[in-house]
Amino acid sequence: VQYFSKDFDWTHLRSRAQPMLEVQRSKALAIALANEKDVEAPQTDASAQRWEAFHGQLHATGRFFRPRRYLLAAFNDLRREVPSLRVLELGCGSGSAAIPLLQQNRTVTVYAADFCKAALEAAERNAEDAGIHDGRFVPLIYDPTDPNGDPWRNLEVKPKLDGITMLFMLSAVRPKDMKIVLESANRLLMPGGKVFFRDYGLYDLTQLRFPPESMLGEKLYRRQDGTLAYFFEVEELRAMFEEAGFVPEELDYCCVRQRNRKRQLIMDRVFVHGVFRKKGTLF
Repeated sequence: VQYFSKDFDWTHLRSRAQPMLEVQRSKALAIALANEKDVEAPQTDASAQRWEAFHGQLHATGRFFRPRRYLLAAFNDLRREVPSLRVLELGCGSGSAAIPLLQQNRTVTVYAADFCKAALEAAERNAEDAGIHDGRFVPLIYDPTDPNGDPWRNLEVKPKLDGITMLFMLSAVRPKDMKIVLESANRLLMPGGKVFFRDYGLYDLTQLRFPPESMLGEKLYRRQDGTLAYFFEVEELRAMFEEAGFVPEELDYCCVRQRNRKRQLIMDRVFVHGVFRKKGTLF
Protein backbone atom coordinates (compact mmCIF):
# COMPACT_ATOMS: atom_id res chain seq x y z
CA VAL A 1 0.00 0.00 0.00
CA GLN A 2 1.41 3.39 -0.99
CA TYR A 3 1.13 6.05 1.68
CA PHE A 4 1.11 9.73 0.77
CA SER A 5 1.27 12.53 3.33
CA LYS A 6 3.41 15.40 1.95
CA ASP A 7 2.11 16.06 -1.54
CA PHE A 8 2.02 19.82 -0.88
CA ASP A 9 2.90 22.39 1.79
CA TRP A 10 0.05 23.16 4.23
CA THR A 11 1.27 26.75 4.74
CA HIS A 12 1.01 27.41 1.00
CA LEU A 13 -2.56 26.10 1.01
CA ARG A 14 -3.35 28.31 4.01
CA SER A 15 -2.47 31.46 2.07
CA ARG A 16 -5.01 30.52 -0.61
CA ALA A 17 -7.69 29.12 1.68
CA GLN A 18 -7.91 31.79 4.39
CA PRO A 19 -9.59 34.41 2.14
CA MET A 20 -12.08 31.77 0.99
CA LEU A 21 -13.04 30.96 4.58
CA GLU A 22 -13.39 34.66 5.42
CA VAL A 23 -15.92 35.03 2.60
CA GLN A 24 -17.68 31.86 3.74
CA ARG A 25 -17.95 33.13 7.31
CA SER A 26 -19.20 36.59 6.35
CA LYS A 27 -21.94 35.01 4.24
CA ALA A 28 -22.83 32.63 7.07
CA LEU A 29 -23.19 35.56 9.48
CA ALA A 30 -25.37 37.41 7.00
CA ILE A 31 -27.64 34.37 6.63
CA ALA A 32 -27.82 33.96 10.41
CA LEU A 33 -28.72 37.62 10.93
CA ALA A 34 -31.39 37.48 8.22
CA ASN A 35 -32.91 34.44 9.93
CA GLU A 36 -32.35 35.86 13.43
CA LYS A 37 -30.20 32.88 14.37
CA ASP A 38 -26.79 32.60 16.01
CA VAL A 39 -24.08 30.92 13.93
CA GLU A 40 -22.43 29.76 17.16
CA ALA A 41 -25.62 28.18 18.52
CA PRO A 42 -25.14 24.80 20.29
CA GLN A 43 -26.42 21.71 18.57
CA THR A 44 -29.21 19.36 19.57
CA ASP A 45 -28.69 15.86 20.91
CA ALA A 46 -29.92 14.11 17.77
CA SER A 47 -26.56 12.62 16.75
CA ALA A 48 -27.57 9.02 17.43
CA GLN A 49 -30.70 9.26 15.31
CA ARG A 50 -28.77 10.87 12.45
CA TRP A 51 -26.14 8.13 12.41
CA GLU A 52 -28.79 5.43 12.67
CA ALA A 53 -30.41 6.94 9.57
CA PHE A 54 -27.02 7.17 7.83
CA HIS A 55 -26.10 3.51 8.38
CA GLY A 56 -29.58 2.01 8.53
CA GLN A 57 -31.35 3.82 5.69
CA LEU A 58 -29.07 5.94 3.51
CA HIS A 59 -26.17 3.46 3.34
CA ALA A 60 -27.58 0.14 4.53
CA THR A 61 -25.08 -1.91 2.49
CA GLY A 62 -22.23 -0.75 4.74
CA ARG A 63 -20.06 0.03 1.71
CA PHE A 64 -20.10 3.84 1.82
CA PHE A 65 -16.59 4.22 3.31
CA ARG A 66 -13.66 2.75 1.42
CA PRO A 67 -11.46 0.28 3.32
CA ARG A 68 -8.67 2.14 5.12
CA ARG A 69 -5.82 -0.09 3.98
CA TYR A 70 -3.20 2.57 4.73
CA LEU A 71 -3.42 2.06 8.51
CA LEU A 72 -0.33 -0.12 8.93
CA ALA A 73 1.65 2.19 6.66
CA ALA A 74 0.58 5.23 8.69
CA PHE A 75 0.89 3.71 12.19
CA ASN A 76 3.94 1.55 12.75
CA ASP A 77 2.80 0.23 16.12
CA LEU A 78 -0.25 -1.41 14.52
CA ARG A 79 2.14 -3.66 12.56
CA ARG A 80 3.46 -5.29 15.73
CA GLU A 81 2.77 -9.01 15.58
CA VAL A 82 2.84 -9.89 19.26
CA PRO A 83 0.89 -12.74 20.89
CA SER A 84 -2.11 -10.49 21.49
CA LEU A 85 -2.39 -6.88 20.41
CA ARG A 86 -5.65 -5.41 21.73
CA VAL A 87 -7.08 -2.34 20.01
CA LEU A 88 -10.34 -0.48 20.62
CA GLU A 89 -11.77 1.43 17.69
CA LEU A 90 -14.01 4.32 18.69
CA GLY A 91 -16.67 5.03 16.09
CA CYS A 92 -16.03 1.91 14.01
CA GLY A 93 -18.89 2.58 11.59
CA SER A 94 -19.27 -0.21 9.07
CA GLY A 95 -15.78 -1.62 9.71
CA SER A 96 -13.78 0.22 7.04
CA ALA A 97 -10.77 0.43 9.39
CA ALA A 98 -11.24 -2.57 11.68
CA ILE A 99 -11.52 -5.14 8.89
CA PRO A 100 -8.35 -4.12 6.94
CA LEU A 101 -6.45 -4.03 10.24
CA LEU A 102 -7.60 -7.56 11.10
CA GLN A 103 -6.67 -8.77 7.62
CA GLN A 104 -3.19 -7.26 7.68
CA ASN A 105 -2.21 -8.12 11.27
CA ARG A 106 -3.20 -11.65 12.26
CA THR A 107 -2.35 -11.16 15.95
CA VAL A 108 -4.60 -8.16 16.65
CA THR A 109 -7.99 -8.27 18.34
CA VAL A 110 -10.20 -5.29 17.51
CA TYR A 111 -12.96 -4.21 19.88
CA ALA A 112 -15.13 -2.30 17.42
CA ALA A 113 -17.25 0.25 19.29
CA ASP A 114 -20.01 2.49 18.03
CA PHE A 115 -23.11 4.04 19.58
CA CYS A 116 -25.05 3.26 16.39
CA LYS A 117 -26.64 -0.20 16.27
CA ALA A 118 -27.10 -0.07 12.48
CA ALA A 119 -23.37 0.64 12.03
CA LEU A 120 -22.38 -2.35 14.16
CA GLU A 121 -24.76 -4.61 12.26
CA ALA A 122 -23.18 -3.48 8.98
CA ALA A 123 -19.68 -4.00 10.43
CA GLU A 124 -20.56 -7.53 11.54
CA ARG A 125 -21.87 -8.37 8.07
CA ASN A 126 -18.74 -6.98 6.45
CA ALA A 127 -16.46 -8.89 8.82
CA GLU A 128 -18.35 -12.10 8.01
CA ASP A 129 -18.04 -11.40 4.28
CA ALA A 130 -14.28 -10.79 4.75
CA GLY A 131 -13.88 -14.25 6.30
CA ILE A 132 -13.10 -13.08 9.82
CA HIS A 133 -14.52 -15.86 11.99
CA ASP A 134 -11.81 -16.34 14.63
CA GLY A 135 -13.18 -14.14 17.40
CA ARG A 136 -10.76 -11.27 16.80
CA PHE A 137 -13.59 -8.91 15.80
CA VAL A 138 -15.63 -7.94 18.88
CA PRO A 139 -18.52 -5.47 18.28
CA LEU A 140 -19.57 -3.24 21.18
CA ILE A 141 -22.30 -0.69 21.71
CA TYR A 142 -20.56 2.25 23.38
CA ASP A 143 -20.90 6.03 23.42
CA PRO A 144 -17.55 7.66 24.37
CA THR A 145 -19.28 11.00 24.98
CA ASP A 146 -21.01 9.44 28.01
CA PRO A 147 -18.66 10.06 30.97
CA ASN A 148 -20.19 7.06 32.75
CA GLY A 149 -20.11 4.76 29.73
CA ASP A 150 -18.49 1.33 29.93
CA PRO A 151 -17.64 -0.54 26.71
CA TRP A 152 -16.91 -3.75 28.65
CA ARG A 153 -20.22 -4.05 30.47
CA ASN A 154 -21.31 -7.10 28.42
CA LEU A 155 -17.93 -8.86 28.43
CA GLU A 156 -16.94 -11.47 30.98
CA VAL A 157 -13.30 -10.36 30.97
CA LYS A 158 -12.21 -6.73 30.78
CA PRO A 159 -9.39 -6.49 28.19
CA LYS A 160 -6.16 -4.60 28.76
CA LEU A 161 -5.94 -2.17 25.85
CA ASP A 162 -2.71 -1.52 23.98
CA GLY A 163 -4.20 1.04 21.62
CA ILE A 164 -7.25 3.03 20.56
CA THR A 165 -7.98 4.18 17.04
CA MET A 166 -9.88 7.41 16.40
CA LEU A 167 -10.34 7.68 12.65
CA PHE A 168 -12.58 10.50 11.42
CA MET A 169 -14.56 10.09 14.61
CA LEU A 170 -13.78 13.09 16.81
CA SER A 171 -14.75 15.55 14.06
CA ALA A 172 -18.32 14.19 14.20
CA VAL A 173 -18.59 14.89 17.95
CA ARG A 174 -19.94 18.15 19.34
CA PRO A 175 -16.98 20.31 20.44
CA LYS A 176 -18.24 20.43 24.03
CA ASP A 177 -18.06 16.60 24.18
CA MET A 178 -14.55 16.17 22.73
CA LYS A 179 -12.89 16.50 26.13
CA ILE A 180 -15.05 13.66 27.48
CA VAL A 181 -14.00 11.41 24.57
CA LEU A 182 -10.29 11.99 25.21
CA GLU A 183 -10.65 11.50 28.96
CA SER A 184 -12.54 8.25 28.33
CA ALA A 185 -9.75 7.05 26.04
CA ASN A 186 -7.15 7.80 28.70
CA ARG A 187 -9.16 5.91 31.30
CA LEU A 188 -9.52 2.81 29.11
CA LEU A 189 -5.89 2.50 27.96
CA MET A 190 -3.07 0.70 29.73
CA PRO A 191 -0.19 2.96 30.86
CA GLY A 192 1.93 3.55 27.77
CA GLY A 193 -0.94 2.69 25.46
CA LYS A 194 -1.50 4.89 22.44
CA VAL A 195 -4.23 6.66 20.54
CA PHE A 196 -3.84 6.43 16.77
CA PHE A 197 -5.57 9.46 15.31
CA ARG A 198 -6.59 10.69 11.89
CA ASP A 199 -9.23 13.28 11.10
CA TYR A 200 -10.04 16.32 9.00
CA GLY A 201 -7.55 19.19 9.07
CA LEU A 202 -8.07 22.91 8.68
CA TYR A 203 -8.41 24.02 5.02
CA ASP A 204 -9.34 20.58 3.77
CA LEU A 205 -11.21 20.72 0.46
CA THR A 206 -14.38 19.48 2.16
CA GLN A 207 -14.36 22.53 4.44
CA LEU A 208 -13.83 24.95 1.57
CA ARG A 209 -16.72 23.40 -0.36
CA PHE A 210 -19.33 23.75 2.37
CA PRO A 211 -22.03 26.33 1.56
CA PRO A 212 -22.22 29.22 4.06
CA GLU A 213 -25.55 28.03 5.47
CA SER A 214 -23.84 24.82 6.67
CA MET A 215 -21.48 26.72 8.97
CA LEU A 216 -22.38 26.36 12.64
CA GLY A 217 -19.31 27.90 14.25
CA GLU A 218 -15.57 28.29 13.97
CA LYS A 219 -14.43 25.18 12.00
CA LEU A 220 -17.77 23.44 12.68
CA TYR A 221 -20.29 22.50 9.97
CA ARG A 222 -23.45 20.48 9.50
CA ARG A 223 -23.58 18.04 6.60
CA GLN A 224 -26.70 17.55 4.50
CA ASP A 225 -27.54 14.38 6.43
CA GLY A 226 -27.46 16.30 9.72
CA THR A 227 -24.16 14.90 11.03
CA LEU A 228 -21.34 17.22 12.12
CA ALA A 229 -17.92 17.94 10.62
CA TYR A 230 -15.13 19.73 12.48
CA PHE A 231 -11.73 20.68 11.01
CA PHE A 232 -8.78 20.53 13.40
CA GLU A 233 -5.62 22.55 13.80
CA VAL A 234 -2.49 20.70 14.91
CA GLU A 235 -1.74 22.88 17.93
CA GLU A 236 -5.36 22.75 19.02
CA LEU A 237 -5.20 18.94 19.10
CA ARG A 238 -1.89 18.98 20.93
CA ALA A 239 -3.42 21.05 23.73
CA MET A 240 -6.54 18.87 23.90
CA PHE A 241 -4.63 15.61 24.21
CA GLU A 242 -2.09 16.99 26.68
CA GLU A 243 -4.91 18.24 28.90
CA ALA A 244 -6.40 14.73 28.84
CA GLY A 245 -3.11 13.18 30.04
CA PHE A 246 -1.42 12.18 26.76
CA VAL A 247 2.06 12.81 25.39
CA PRO A 248 2.11 13.60 21.63
CA GLU A 249 4.59 11.36 19.82
CA GLU A 250 3.57 12.19 16.25
CA LEU A 251 1.45 15.14 15.16
CA ASP A 252 1.34 16.83 11.78
CA TYR A 253 -0.82 17.76 8.83
CA CYS A 254 -1.17 15.01 6.26
CA CYS A 255 -1.46 16.72 2.87
CA VAL A 256 -2.71 14.52 0.03
CA ARG A 257 -3.22 15.74 -3.54
CA GLN A 258 -5.86 13.74 -5.36
CA ARG A 259 -6.40 13.96 -9.11
CA ASN A 260 -9.59 13.31 -11.03
CA ARG A 261 -8.15 12.76 -14.48
CA LYS A 262 -11.55 12.35 -16.12
CA ARG A 263 -12.77 15.74 -14.88
CA GLN A 264 -9.25 17.25 -14.85
CA LEU A 265 -9.56 18.30 -11.21
CA ILE A 266 -6.88 18.61 -8.53
CA MET A 267 -8.20 18.14 -4.99
CA ASP A 268 -6.03 19.11 -2.02
CA ARG A 269 -7.04 17.11 1.03
CA VAL A 270 -5.82 17.94 4.53
CA PHE A 271 -5.95 15.48 7.40
CA VAL A 272 -4.37 15.54 10.85
CA HIS A 273 -2.21 12.54 11.73
CA GLY A 274 -1.34 11.91 15.35
CA VAL A 275 -0.05 9.32 17.80
CA PHE A 276 -0.62 10.14 21.47
CA ARG A 277 0.78 8.05 24.35
CA LYS A 278 -0.77 7.68 27.77
CA LYS A 279 1.90 8.36 30.35
CA GLY A 280 3.64 5.16 31.42
CA THR A 281 5.46 2.32 29.64
CA LEU A 282 4.02 -0.27 27.30
CA PHE A 283 5.22 0.02 23.68
